[in-house]
Amino acid sequence: VVKYNVNVTAENGTVTGAGEYEKGAEAELTATPAEGYEFTCWTSGKDTVSTANPYKFPVTANIALVANFKLIPPTKYTVTVTATAEGENVVSGGGEYEDGEEVKVTASEDLEGWVFIGWTEDGEFVANDPEYTFDVKGDVELVAVYAADLGEKEVTAK
Repeated sequence: VVKYNVNVTAENGTVTGAGEYEKGAEAELTATPAEGYEFTCWTSGKDTVSTANPYKFPVTANIALVANFKLIPPTKYTVTVTATAEGENVVSGGGEYEDGEEVKVTASEDLEGWVFIGWTEDGEFVANDPEYTFDVKGDVELVAVYAADLGEKEVTAK
């Protein structure tokens, strides 16, 4: 009985199905990516052999294959910050962030004529502190809500 070796290597993942097969037997290779990676293809030398996973083929000779994986780019979300008050540098912390990243947005407390009330998202208050920290799970629009500072007025009765 003639036997052949199916050798498989992989970086950023694992493979099952490698080993010794009788001539003509069907080999079945399965590639499992490491976390954060996805399977792309099987190669032999510089040639792509298949993009199937699992990959089934009749064994007709010794063969060395590589299971190829690529890094999955992180999902990015946009954090938009605006304010109901007017002025320069009223809010900060907006931008593009990776999924799960911790974000801190900040609203100025020292705006002449304005008092900071809180942060809202979709009209709902989410924080009362001018510094609001959260983990990004999707696009978010935050509004720093201010009220006009009427100050203390002296009233005299006549």
